[in-house]
Amino acid sequence: MILDAFERHQIKRQLRKVNKWAPKMRKMSDEELKSQTKILQKQLADGKTVDQILPRAFAAMREADLRVLKMFPYDAQVMGAIVLNQGYIAEMKTGEGKTLTATLALYLNALSGKGAILVTPNAYLAQRDEEQLAPVYEWMGLTVSTGFPKDDPERKVQPEEKRKWYNSDILYTTASNLAFDYLFNNLAANKDGQYLRPYHYVIIDEVDDVLLDQATSPFVVASAPMLQSNLYRLCDDFVRTLVPKRDFTVRRRDKAIWLTYNGVQRAEQYFRIRNLYDDESREVYRHIALAMRAHYFMKNGHDYLVEKGKVVLLDETDGRLKNGVKVNTGLHQAVEQKEHVKVTDNQKTAASITFPSLFGLFDKISGMSGTVKGDEDEFINVYNMKVVQIPTHKPVIRKDYPAKIYLTTSEKLMQALNDAITLHKAGRPILLVAGSVENSEIISELLLDRGIPHNVLNAFNIAREAAIVKDAGQPGAVTVATNMAGRGTDIKLGPGVKEKGGLAVIGTEMLPERVKLQLAGRAGRQ
Repeated sequence: MILDAFERHQIKRQLRKVNKWAPKMRKMSDEELKSQTKILQKQLADGKTVDQILPRAFAAMREADLRVLKMFPYDAQVMGAIVLNQGYIAEMKTGEGKTLTATLALYLNALSGKGAILVTPNAYLAQRDEEQLAPVYEWMGLTVSTGFPKDDPERKVQPEEKRKWYNSDILYTTASNLAFDYLFNNLAANKDGQYLRPYHYVIIDEVDDVLLDQATSPFVVASAPMLQSNLYRLCDDFVRTLVPKRDFTVRRRDKAIWLTYNGVQRAEQYFRIRNLYDDESREVYRHIALAMRAHYFMKNGHDYLVEKGKVVLLDETDGRLKNGVKVNTGLHQAVEQKEHVKVTDNQKTAASITFPSLFGLFDKISGMSGTVKGDEDEFINVYNMKVVQIPTHKPVIRKDYPAKIYLTTSEKLMQALNDAITLHKAGRPILLVAGSVENSEIISELLLDRGIPHNVLNAFNIAREAAIVKDAGQPGAVTVATNMAGRGTDIKLGPGVKEKGGLAVIGTEMLPERVKLQLAGRAGRQ
């Protein structure tokens, strides 16, 4: 959204005030700088507003970032933090340093003692940011935590441990953790089982992913399981006998599948029923439909993985595993039967919430992203949040080449492979991006055939993500990744790489525009 002249003037005015404080903060000793936290907290207690103490607070935290993290937020980052404090969305191009920008707004809004939360799309980013930034917050006298156990994300956590997390001044967590914690907190039988305090301030990192892409998917806590049906096995066996076109028709464009007249007759004979479409046979027909969807629309390596005898869904936008998440209506169980693993219970809903409802509970909500410009009307209409574009610190020098279209998949992959080999010989690091886990494995095999050493970053080896990303910018490094390398992953360049042209990103298939921008950002960071 284009701000009016008064709003632009206000942001720049606040920036000038922050910059005016900078020399004073630079002259302070470490102890004097640390004492600013208590001074600012007292000013708030004495009646000053957050906006009134913003220049001094931002200047103090800015200097602390320099002394502890050896990074001094640029003017563009300070402007981004001013926008975040206003409850708007800051659009900062990928690589402009949103992580550091957030330290200013989180510090300021945590001074009230009511807590400030930063929400990320996944646990890797939340843990990474908390570990990188905890030293500066603690240096300034604030407490910081993650909203999940860092030692083992699957470990069961007691209410008292969660209470400690949520009582921290600053909390880094994921959107899904926040949603489930809210539901379990409200389902607690007594106060001893509750751990949340009233929500105060939140920054949503990758706000378009959280508030738009995942807006309609409810988070559900299930109650006692329903009686399990043996129709999953029977219908799976039946569907395996069907012949395409003769017994059923598939329209993949609309994700539609249905039995032909011949298929209906075969079903009635197989299950010994008179009419597949009458009320008495409704459950049989439903389970046949589920089995057909499981076989023809749910693909192993693309929509889910089978891991340790369990079906685990994949997030198609970034290729990450969605542990604990199930497709409802019985489709998950149909996929389990298809893969011949234990069929889990189909459960009733005890409580559910969507992200729009969850984040509506906060006193103040803000967000940041590098790819939100195209969705600004939706943010205004649905969330009443303005999108403010922050200028880049330096001109963008990344080269963006037009897409190339090929007639066959093999021709396309061979061209991508040849381009990668040429760049590899020149000593440039390469990121080859695939749209699915399955495709990333195919590209990996092609590279192995050519004798090219490489790393693969997909849901199979998410535990090594940090190590893979750390090496991805080294001279001659080749990394094959799903879209999971797109959001928030900072690939730092090794020695001499900048002079050779920097990181080359090759997308091996057509991806959504927002994902393309995120991946392009891997090669154009400040």
